[in-house]
Amino acid sequence: MPTIPPLSEGATAALDAPPGAAPPSPQQAQSEPPQPQLHPISIEGRPTEIYERIARGALACWFGPSGALKANYVYHADAEPPSKGGRAVIVIHERDRSADNPKGLRAYRVVIETDSRTGGTTVVTENLKLSELLAAAMDADARRWGTGATGCGATGIVGW
Repeated sequence: MPTIPPLSEGATAALDAPPGAAPPSPQQAQSEPPQPQLHPISIEGRPTEIYERIARGALACWFGPSGALKANYVYHADAEPPSKGGRAVIVIHERDRSADNPKGLRAYRVVIETDSRTGGTTVVTENLKLSELLAAAMDADARRWGTGATGCGATGIVGW
């Protein structure tokens, strides 16, 4: 089984920053590449159960017959067994029609893992390349599915 990559260094630092931390100075903002938008939430339950809920929803709604991502994106997930902690990573890749492997650049990621502080599960969504509107709708879906809701969100996005 492949190793599940951790969040990027900048992403991990953003999660560890205290709430209300000051944004970077203009000099920092100019010298550092923009960081992906992270949206962590804590959910009660085991990571494996929450991964199953989110994966089921993503495959049915985002990649279903009329899913908004089906034509231009590829779903990929790696999940550890519960005995190893149950950490899972769902990555949405741009579809690369010119390569033998259709998984192109990463566009969106969902990381699901045990929260050592609460004993629950942390779900972090990370928008890497999608429009803000689409990423916000996907974030809302992942949050709903993670807490046990079903069905596709009414986002107003064509194909959803």
